[in-house]
Amino acid sequence: MPAKQQTPHTAVSAYLEAEVRKRNKQLIAALVRIGEQAIAIAAASETFRTGSGNLRSSIGYAVVNGGKVEKLEMVKGGQGSSGANEGRRLLTQLAAEHSQGVSLIVAAGAGYAVYMEASGRDVLTHSELTARKLVQQLATGRNV
Repeated sequence: MPAKQQTPHTAVSAYLEAEVRKRNKQLIAALVRIGEQAIAIAAASETFRTGSGNLRSSIGYAVVNGGKVEKLEMVKGGQGSSGANEGRRLLTQLAAEHSQGVSLIVAAGAGYAVYMEASGRDVLTHSELTARKLVQQLATGRNV
């Protein structure tokens, strides 16, 4: 005797859509936590200091969902206002390139951040490694 569907297709679809939205919100919240940890690590780094504070204040993260920025935060307490503006501009630009899925972007917007990293100073290296590890844990179903 074949099984007969009792639940209407619309109810099944509504349930599945609600579950996807719920899981998506959980993913975004987890990526926000990872982004917060990443910029906290960068802010605590003592391997680079600039007189203006622009490099430190240019560090931030964005969580992007289908091209829409869900959350964008910069390092708190940074001294350089132009650094924060550069960081926001870079994060917004990178977010526009992520039109599909959910993404976490961590960046330093100051143009000389790459030079500082190349000279052996940790601007974002430790932050990136930690974020990658946490995202991997998230992908395998562990809490972050």
